[in-house]
Amino acid sequence: MAIREALILYQQDPHVIDSTEGLVIFSDSKSAIEAIRNGETNTPCHIITLLEQLHNKRKSCILQWIPAHVNIEVTELDCSRIITSAIARLRTEHLKGMKIHPDKTRSYVQCKHCPDLQLTPNHILECPAVATKLLKMGMVPPRDSLRETLYSPDAPRIAEAVIKIFDGI
Repeated sequence: MAIREALILYQQDPHVIDSTEGLVIFSDSKSAIEAIRNGETNTPCHIITLLEQLHNKRKSCILQWIPAHVNIEVTELDCSRIITSAIARLRTEHLKGMKIHPDKTRSYVQCKHCPDLQLTPNHILECPAVATKLLKMGMVPPRDSLRETLYSPDAPRIAEAVIKIFDGI
């Protein structure tokens, strides 16, 4: 239902008509994306119709599965939806306030702790404010690559620190 509503809202946006940009919809529901691909029920069939309408307008749409719970070794009770969402945002580098430009480059909002730097996923994990928070939580700031860090068992605690420092991402 959320994918269908996103497509409807996208098509109703007056900026879409003049835009050359396509749409990417991220979902942590692999079964929903598979149902759309297979046209198994009425809702996926309606979504396919909406996707065809976009295609006829020369607009692209990518449905991207985000495996939000993959390689996170905690229980569902320990890993709230907010933390899971933060991990998925960092993994995809798709943060709130981010803009994707026609040349496919991305720009991010400014870091409130480091005003000269953009709040990129890499900067978030390198930001002194996050490092301080992690130390207070009894953790060592990550030295691994962004990908290794976000697929490690420490990902939920790192996301928790990031959420507290930046009020969500």
